[in-house]
Amino acid sequence: MRRFSPSQLWRSVLLASFCAVQLSLSAAFAQDRSPQPSPTSLIGSWTGTYVCTQGQTGLTVAITGQEGENFIGYFHFYPLASNTRAKEGCYTIRGRIDARRQFTIEAVRWITQPENYVTVDLAGMLDVSGRILAGNIVAPGPEGVNCTTFELQSQVPAPKIAAVCYAGVVGAPSVSVPPLHLVTRLQRTSVTRVSVTPPLFGQR
Repeated sequence: MRRFSPSQLWRSVLLASFCAVQLSLSAAFAQDRSPQPSPTSLIGSWTGTYVCTQGQTGLTVAITGQEGENFIGYFHFYPLASNTRAKEGCYTIRGRIDARRQFTIEAVRWITQPENYVTVDLAGMLDVSGRILAGNIVAPGPEGVNCTTFELQSQVPAPKIAAVCYAGVVGAPSVSVPPLHLVTRLQRTSVTRVSVTPPLFGQR
């Protein structure tokens, strides 16, 4: 039997430890380079309700374009049979959804603004089925005290935009339009789109 000196045994232990560290680092780097899950497409119409100062209100969020995590669309609210005092209105929105299905939606520009109404933002999560958006209302100032939650369900694959959003005229027939294709990279500060009716972005 071959005998090893203490120095040889020590060198063998160091070599084995070095190899183990190298394998661990290689596995970690390989995991970092693995492709990350893509954000879910939200394009389509999402219909439900939200609760704010005026009470429970009907809401349809129409997502008309998406590139990666970023999307654009319309926030259309309206009265319900159970709350006829709520008004109808619409404004454009932009938002972001990440790979964990968490999303935010920000108001951009009014199209039809009822008197004394302010825009609200949304923050929430897409459920595992991919058919329900739910979360909290984010509203500015004292108006936000009575704003609580929202829940929306996916309705149709192509967004259906109400006339009050499409043309800014209450009472006109609803108009179905195909998804809008973005012609430049979506950014949080600006988005360019093919159609300019109605204009998508501006000041609140």
